[in-house]
Amino acid sequence: MPDIVVLGATGFTGRLISRYLASHPQSGRFSWAIAARSKSKLSELVKELSLSADVGILELNVKDEHNVEQVVKKARVVINTVGPFSLYGTPVVRACVRNAVHYVDLTGDIAWARDIVIEYDYAATKTGAIIVPSCGMDSVPSDMTAYLSNKTLKAALEEAGHNDFTGKGSSAQDSLTAYQLNIRPSGGTLNTMLTKLDDDPVKVSQSRKPYSLSPAIGIPIPSFKGLYKLSIPEEKPLVGGYFVMRGSNTAIVQRTYGLFETQAIEEELNRPSLPSHVVTLARKQRYGPLFKYDEFVVKHSAVKAVIASYGFALMMLLLTYVRPIRQFARKFMTQPGDGPSEEEMQKGSLIGTNLTTSSTQPPVQVKSVIKITGDPGYLKTATMISECALSLLLPPASVRSGETTKTYSAIPTLPQLAQRGGVLTPVTAFGDILLQRLTDTGSFEFSSSVVDKQKHV
Repeated sequence: MPDIVVLGATGFTGRLISRYLASHPQSGRFSWAIAARSKSKLSELVKELSLSADVGILELNVKDEHNVEQVVKKARVVINTVGPFSLYGTPVVRACVRNAVHYVDLTGDIAWARDIVIEYDYAATKTGAIIVPSCGMDSVPSDMTAYLSNKTLKAALEEAGHNDFTGKGSSAQDSLTAYQLNIRPSGGTLNTMLTKLDDDPVKVSQSRKPYSLSPAIGIPIPSFKGLYKLSIPEEKPLVGGYFVMRGSNTAIVQRTYGLFETQAIEEELNRPSLPSHVVTLARKQRYGPLFKYDEFVVKHSAVKAVIASYGFALMMLLLTYVRPIRQFARKFMTQPGDGPSEEEMQKGSLIGTNLTTSSTQPPVQVKSVIKITGDPGYLKTATMISECALSLLLPPASVRSGETTKTYSAIPTLPQLAQRGGVLTPVTAFGDILLQRLTDTGSFEFSSSVVDKQKHV
């Protein structure tokens, strides 16, 4: 029985994931298999990547629920790359929940993710299945930088004596991330975007509401902004415009907020005599009731930011309401399996700069940065989702341990929310373990510190 099964292994991202797993430093400590519709293409992939005979080959027809069930039952963790997820993802999640198999995917489709939360979150807590959508560029960088900033912020507040994390007094407040990107989308990604336009408009509208994935409602952000500015003390301000991934990323961060918030509230209800000055892990993890998150993509000037923002909005309006334009885009711009070249991917990069401000007076500001070397949308998305999957199986490579999946139990080392299962986020499922795993790869760099500290001591 393989530890990991990669669904859609012959697709563009599936191939990158398979290549990454084959050369992973811990490859001798876990077993895995590749699955796709075409057995001949799977055989070609085995030859292309020179995969060992230990790598299993499984035929998968995502339209056949019995076949999906049989493939999923063979795994401990499923990596799902078969999209659009709104068409093909639900039977896979259903089978994982039913068979207590853990699951990670690459979706940026929040309407579908909302369906999964509603239908399977409770059931997953009963079987212990850990279901984590959005484990690639959607939405690991956003989720992790917000988490890092809150972690650093709470440590600084506690050191300064602001340790009542039960209400608004020591809450994180404004959290804004600026992205500098070098990336090219693939045909599969564009196809997924167009597929979303055909979804049930009521369902799409519900998913676009603030905190549509969150069990707790926080402070909303504007549905659209054409111009942003991030001002960090003693640094040049970053200006930019609307980020195409903003909707999916903010929804995931808001779910992390909501899961931490409800976890802290449950602790208060279960331990009513706990003094407010006692700082527990749940209290420190919660972002706080005043927290609100947003993000944007950096442009060279405010003018370019506004033009890009409203240009994107116009394009989406035309694709949504002018059928011939949508048909043209679907025919000539969306070839699944197509993507950037190896050279383009090696030149890709991402820098995400987050600034989070506290509700205290004077406010404390924390700057957290993620730097990714290599294309974040495909090459390093393969890294991110693979390391998410491995977080469920083994300790990080930097933890010197000779254990294999046969001797190691990863679940007790994961965050508390993960230990009971459910539909989670990268942060609430993997937390610091994923941060360490990504750092160990050498192509991810994280930093977090209080800025302008002399004003807050």
